Amino acid sequence: PERVYVTGISMGGMMTFATGCADTKRWRGMASVATLSTACPKIARPIPLISFHSSTDQLTSFQADGTGTEAVAKQNNCKRGPTPLATFGGANSSPLPFCFKNPPRDGGPDATDPYNIPMAPCPSSAKESTCIQWDQCDEDVKVVFCTVSAASQYLGGHLLYTNDTGLNVAVMGWDFLKQ
Repeated sequence: PERVYVTGISMGGMMTFATGCADTKRWRGMASVATLSTACPKIARPIPLISFHSSTDQLTSFQADGTGTEAVAKQNNCKRGPTPLATFGGANSSPLPFCFKNPPRDGGPDATDPYNIPMAPCPSSAKESTCIQWDQCDEDVKVVFCTVSAASQYLGGHLLYTNDTGLNVAVMGWDFLKQ
């Protein structure tokens, strides 16, 4: 019961906010991707949040998602932020293994081991994706907003399962939530 999280993409991201914010005593953290709209009118206790969005998303508002994420940081009484957290891809890429080692098809049903998707640090040749963070929040929670490079992807990177960095947002989200 202490490790129950809510996550979703697009309209599911909107449901993540609606469900997670409405019952922060039950849900211990939220992870949203390309959220349709973000609203967290009131929270009973601080809640960690990581949110991913492409600035080139053609379906949902990148700016509104960023504003909604910042609003959660304010409700969590975060005293610092937004501050740069990490860059994935590019010359200053983080050494964390959050990118697909090979094309994301490795974990497909025809793979020798479909449950093992090899991960590695994002290559310096990949387009940069960046994350910012709000911290020093009540109950030590953190709030993170990641701008994922995905201009060349379907709908400007709305789905973010594939993106121009090769970032695996599911692996990164789980790493954040299990903290």
